[in-house]
Formats: sequence, structure tokens, C-alpha cells
Amino acid sequence: MEKLIQLLIRRAYFYYRDKHYSQLKKQPFFNEKLINVFDSAVRDPFLSFGGFEVNLSNDIYGSKFTREREVWEGFFLTEHYIYLNKHFFLNLLGYQNSNPLTKFFDFAKLIETIAHETAHCLMKDLYQTEEEHGKLHQKITDELEKYL
Repeated sequence: MEKLIQLLIRRAYFYYRDKHYSQLKKQPFFNEKLINVFDSAVRDPFLSFGGFEVNLSNDIYGSKFTREREVWEGFFLTEHYIYLNKHFFLNLLGYQNSNPLTKFFDFAKLIETIAHETAHCLMKDLYQTEEEHGKLHQKITDELEKYL
């Protein structure tokens, strides 16, 4: 189960990021040399499914934790961890009738939550100056939901 969710998160992230970068490379000022430099500078983030959590503070469906970790002197790696509410797991196992909350955590809501939390990671990596829950975030979430 965790590997499937990890795969969905990574597929959604790289689908959007690669689409974003391919559009950027089509700009008139990009030549082949600049594209090669750009490709070598782009690094993959550490993007991981952190697991199913009981307490997600104010986020009922899921949450994201991001940090910059120094791996060498002056070189930082962005790490993103996405956590999902344990009721998604219970719903997927078929426990909808034994816990009344579980019915609200169906597969459609799981896909929506993965898209939403992955959009937060993309916002952090590609659009740092944009509003966290603004129009761009909603646009990315909607696009990732359709993709998934």
C-alpha cells in the first residue's frame, strides 16, 4: 500500500515538474547549450510518503513536512514528506462500517489529498513567491487530480 502511494506522489510531482520545465525550455532565449546547463542544474528533490498518521494537527486529510538539509558544506537538499490520515488506510482495507469517520476517506478523497499535498511540494520548489493556497495552488491541484 505504501509503495503505491509513494508511486502516486512521485508520478504526480514529476509529471507537473517536467511539464513546467519543458514549457520553460521552449522560450526563445533557450538554446541547446543553455538547455544542457539548465538540465544539469535541476536536481530531484527527496520526495517521500511519510506514512499514515493519527494526529495531523489542523489538517484532517493530510499534511506535508518540508525541510532543507545540508548534505555537504553549502549544498542543501530539499526533503518533502507527505503524511496521510490513517482513515484512508482503514477505508482501503474495507473498514468503512466499523468506524463512522472512515466513510469520509474514500479513494476519490485520497487522490484529491495526494494532489493537494504534492501541489504544496511543487509550490515550494517552483513558485516560492506565490500564495500557499492561492489560485496557482488550486490550478496545480486540479491538474494533478486529473492526471492521477
